[in-house]
Amino acid sequence: MVSTNLDNLNNIPHIENTFPKLLLKHAKDRASHPAFRQKRLGIWQTLSWQQTKDTTESLSLGLSNLGLKRADKIAVIGQNTTMMYLSMLATQSLGGVIVPIFPDASAEEFQSLLAHAEIKAVICQDQEQIDKIEIVKKNIKSLEFLIYEQPRGMRSYNQNYIHSIDELIQAGGSVKGNGKSYFENEIMSGDGDDLSTIIYTPGTTANPKGVMLSYNSLISAGLSAAKHEKIDADENVLAYLPMAWIGDHLTSYAQHNTLGFTVNCPESPDTLLADLKDISPSYFLAPPRILEQVHAEIESRISGANELKKSLYRSFMELANRFVEPAISSKPVSLLDRLAYFIGKIIIYGPIKNTLGFNKIKIAYNAGDPINTKIFNFYRALGINLKPLYLQAESSGYVCLHSDNNVSSYSVGHPASDVELRINDKDEIEYRTAGIFSGYFKDKKKTNSVLSEDGWFRSGDTGEFLENGSLKLIGRVDEVGITTTGIKVYPQYIENQLRFCTFIRNAVIYGVGKPFVSALITVDSEKLSGYLEQTDVDIPADEELTQQDLVGKLFEDEIDSINADFSSNPDNPEFKIEKFIILGGQFSSATGEFTQMGKLRRGFINEKYKELVDAIYTGQEKVDAKTAAKFGLKTAIKVRKL
Repeated sequence: MVSTNLDNLNNIPHIENTFPKLLLKHAKDRASHPAFRQKRLGIWQTLSWQQTKDTTESLSLGLSNLGLKRADKIAVIGQNTTMMYLSMLATQSLGGVIVPIFPDASAEEFQSLLAHAEIKAVICQDQEQIDKIEIVKKNIKSLEFLIYEQPRGMRSYNQNYIHSIDELIQAGGSVKGNGKSYFENEIMSGDGDDLSTIIYTPGTTANPKGVMLSYNSLISAGLSAAKHEKIDADENVLAYLPMAWIGDHLTSYAQHNTLGFTVNCPESPDTLLADLKDISPSYFLAPPRILEQVHAEIESRISGANELKKSLYRSFMELANRFVEPAISSKPVSLLDRLAYFIGKIIIYGPIKNTLGFNKIKIAYNAGDPINTKIFNFYRALGINLKPLYLQAESSGYVCLHSDNNVSSYSVGHPASDVELRINDKDEIEYRTAGIFSGYFKDKKKTNSVLSEDGWFRSGDTGEFLENGSLKLIGRVDEVGITTTGIKVYPQYIENQLRFCTFIRNAVIYGVGKPFVSALITVDSEKLSGYLEQTDVDIPADEELTQQDLVGKLFEDEIDSINADFSSNPDNPEFKIEKFIILGGQFSSATGEFTQMGKLRRGFINEKYKELVDAIYTGQEKVDAKTAAKFGLKTAIKVRKL
């Protein structure tokens, strides 16, 4: 499957081929249009494009006074705030390269990334990040100064290498000249082929790699998707996802600066749902956990409603679920269903969308991981144009896109207009695009192993084309394999199916190179507790809840259902999850099992839970209480067999 439209770069005027140049254009053409809104103390504060340009200029001159020069690497660490995004623009205006880093990384992770990227300065949101960097600063030879946005807790910091953003803006503002400024001269010296940013990969199985992206690559990717989805300068976007993730960098930074729409920064991660309702974005990107959280909020409200409202909700959502599949596959819908759906829009679907802040959405994407089909259909049924998205940092974002009338939770769509895509003889997805990365920073060997001379990139993902030509993702190449008995194992794909079960929160699949397939399971505690309360069963007190046989039976039934689905595949009829262990705790980035974007760190998990996995494959029926205590349980951990 090949797309021949690889000419997006030809449509970018040379004078506007960097984000700072686009900033000058927006400040000139749409000076009073809101570029940013930031919520502070419950009030949304607006910054126009002209004000954005003026503040960026002052900050860039302040950075210049500190010694920032072209090609210097500047790390940006913090939550989504207007000033964090302006710091990126100010850095790039002087020819610097921005390196966004997840704010909840440990001090050791900061040290590793900052040293590898040869960071000269770090712009932090607050004291927490400053403190973590101070711990490891002496080990980062390139690091010269630290900058912070929020002054709270910083009064006693008098080191001469620590500066506030307000201080730099004030200093830069005092040296602005008349006529064509140093600021604009530096901006016009930049070029589209210059390095714009380094985005580090999650490092799920190996050390993170620094993906180098040029302005041309990011602008091309942004324009391609904007054209496909009819995204324009009038969009309203809520910027709440980590700035170090390519998803946020593409939508809230690259497309924002390319198209000139408004980016809204919430007061804090804790106020996301309230801020979402305030803003009512027209363009929205979310990982499954956010969409699941919003769905759970609606279900919780409905459960507390009176019987009439519950009945109406159930009836109209049943109608919507019957309606959604024909609606996305262009099949005819009966006149009666259309009429009922119209009524549902007025009394059910519309009010729900208004409550969520989804009443103005033009396009919404689910990205990062597959989403539960039921939850996906819930949003589609409400009339929300939700689409699964396949994006990678190496492609500057998008790889595939859905058309509005051909959307499915089972695929990630067709190759985007400027993407050529193929699947090699190892079932690995390869693609070539105008937005392709420039290579991995300081890792030519790795770059050459995945990027061919003619621009084809080996994605590391396995997939297959469906009958309609859309792409279905299966898993990572280095995770897929077979058991010693020849059964195919696709860990990520199987884990995603398990996550969609009622009582399972997360799962890790084993089996490649082993005699059979097994799983480590974590519990959805809220759903399990709710179920047990409704059934009013007696729970013995002498055993951990997760190790109770009645709980084990619930999981056995769910896994049996998954086994039945997989065994119906004629290509792999012998597949079966034969054993599993229910863990007592949860996976999280804080405890190491997840990356900051919710990806499993398999190497870490394999090491941490090695004793449990060994117990499964050495025929043990349980892990004794002494070993179980290492995993937060007071009683033995049972190895359950199906």
